[in-house]
Amino acid sequence: MAHNRTDGFSLMGAQYTVSNSVSVQLMQTPWFAASMSVVVAIVGGVAAIAYLPDVQIGLNFSKSDKLKRLVYHEVAHSSHYTKVGIAYWTALATNEILANGHGNENSPGAGRIALCESWAEHIGKTIAHETYPTNNLTSIIETYIERLDKTWNEVPNHIPIGLYHDLIDGGTEPISWNRDWSSSTTVLDNVSGFSNHQMFQCLNSNTVDIDDFKQLLISDYLNTTSNTTNEVDLLFNSY
Repeated sequence: MAHNRTDGFSLMGAQYTVSNSVSVQLMQTPWFAASMSVVVAIVGGVAAIAYLPDVQIGLNFSKSDKLKRLVYHEVAHSSHYTKVGIAYWTALATNEILANGHGNENSPGAGRIALCESWAEHIGKTIAHETYPTNNLTSIIETYIERLDKTWNEVPNHIPIGLYHDLIDGGTEPISWNRDWSSSTTVLDNVSGFSNHQMFQCLNSNTVDIDDFKQLLISDYLNTTSNTTNEVDLLFNSY
C-alpha cells in the first residue's frame, strides 16, 4: 500500500528479473522513485530492488469506489499473470519501465502493453459496476458500465479500453472518447454475445497483442455467437 498515490502496479514474480535487466531505467522511473524513496534512503538504490512488491496499490482517494476500481484493475493483472507466466510478465514490465508508464502506439512492446492494460481496465470498471450498480454512492455521475461504454482508447490508437465491453453488449453506441479526451469517435459495434470468461481464455502466453487476441477469439469462440468475422473485424478496426 502506498500513501500519496492514486496509481498502482503489478510486477508479480517478474520483480527480480525485471530489476536486474533494466535496473538503471528502473531507478529513474517516477513510480519507483516515489514509492520506494524511504527504502532507497535507508538501504540505497540497488538494495531497494529487493523490496519491490508483487502488487502496489495507491491509497490517496477520497472515495472508496475509486480505490476499489484500482484494486480490481491490479488483481486483473495478477490473474492474467497466472495464465502467461514469468517470461511474458517480465517482458511487459520491462516494456512499461522503458516507456515510463503505458507509453504510446510507438513505444517498444506497445502491442503487449495495449493488450494487458486494456484488459485490466475493462475488468476494473466491470467489477466496480458490480460493486456499485448505480452512481448513488460513487464519485462519478454515471455508472461504471456507462463510463466504460463511452471509453475508446486510453490515448490515440493505444490501449483499447472499451473494446471488451463492446464485444459483450451490442446495441447502439454512444460517442466514445479517448480517456485523455484527445478525440472521439462512433465505434462500429454490431457485435455481442462474447463473455469475459471466453476473452480471458484467449489471454495466453502466445497472445502478445490485440491482433493475436482477435484471431484467437474468432477461431475459438465466434461460433458460440451470432456474429460474423467481418463484424468482429469492423469493431476491432474502430479502435
